[in-house]
Amino acid sequence: MATIAVKCPTCGAALHASTDSLGQNGRCPGCGAVFCLGEQAAQENDVMGWLNEDGPAPAPPVDKPARRRPDPPQEPEKLSAHLPVRLGHLDEMGVFLLFEPSLLYQEEFRVAFPQRCIICNGQEHLLVHRVVWSNKLPARGKFGMRESYASTVHSLSRLGRPAGRQLLAKLEPIESMPEPFCLPFPYYVCRNCSAVGAVVTDVRRSGKQEECELGIFSLRVAQDLVRIWCGEDCPAYGQIHQALRESRGDAWRAMPLAVRSRIRQWYRPLEGEHFLGYVPDGDFAKTEAGLAGLVLTDQRLVCRKYASLVELPLSEQLVVHLHTKDGQMQLNISGKSGKTANLATSDATSGRLRTLLQGHKVKWVE
Repeated sequence: MATIAVKCPTCGAALHASTDSLGQNGRCPGCGAVFCLGEQAAQENDVMGWLNEDGPAPAPPVDKPARRRPDPPQEPEKLSAHLPVRLGHLDEMGVFLLFEPSLLYQEEFRVAFPQRCIICNGQEHLLVHRVVWSNKLPARGKFGMRESYASTVHSLSRLGRPAGRQLLAKLEPIESMPEPFCLPFPYYVCRNCSAVGAVVTDVRRSGKQEECELGIFSLRVAQDLVRIWCGEDCPAYGQIHQALRESRGDAWRAMPLAVRSRIRQWYRPLEGEHFLGYVPDGDFAKTEAGLAGLVLTDQRLVCRKYASLVELPLSEQLVVHLHTKDGQMQLNISGKSGKTANLATSDATSGRLRTLLQGHKVKWVE
């Protein structure tokens, strides 16, 4: 059978399909985007499981002549009646909310996440993730595709930036899971952030009753959810609000626990040292955030890449060379000691590093 090579227009993944599928809709197994298959050339693998979308092909995206500001985020309205959601506990991992599974049948409940990145609070390049109740997924040995459910995401802009019920109508339920846990429950992470540790779930059983536990890394997002679900007069809202006030300005606490745990494997703070920020390495996937990158404190710069660990004191003059290699932006940071820290970067991450290094003796060379 003849085959074609196709490229996902959302995430750029290289895929393959049979020529019989030309004109049909295909689903990217990586990001979940649905698109019309074009005419290119290739070999025949990796086709099953994503040529499964019915209906007419979506219209091709229209190139915009100039960059424009994103539309204001579409915030859900506060529900008229308070829902039975309560605070389980609040710790360094985030806010853990408890509720009965029956609430998942309410669409107003499942569209409460604000359309902002749950990590950085940004509004651009948002990806739509679904809350996955992992202990309700079928066993790996039975279906052999357990991880694929959690990785299915959609580009919000390619969906047309819908909100509320319109968004739920565009999201498919999670297959082979029982109701109501299979119903789409969306939240948002931008392309520049990792979703690792942003939302964690558990379903507990006490006798014949089940209870859902939804852990949310972001205190701000958790506060917004409780405001919508329960109102500002509920005890949980006050407790989260107080924790948010206490954590404001804490750059270390602002990162997901999974990322902090990875950074701790190669960065140890000195006595009296103040953490300022972390910049990930572009050579690593977003899901590997924390394994490598650059940590900046008020005393030094610590860079980890593979087996290399470089420390540069901020008391000396630093020289930052920014250049492009094989299509990838690279940063080389050197000090008087002769040590050099290397980091693959982007416009966004290099801009963040400039901000973090403001006020220090740094020379930028481009």
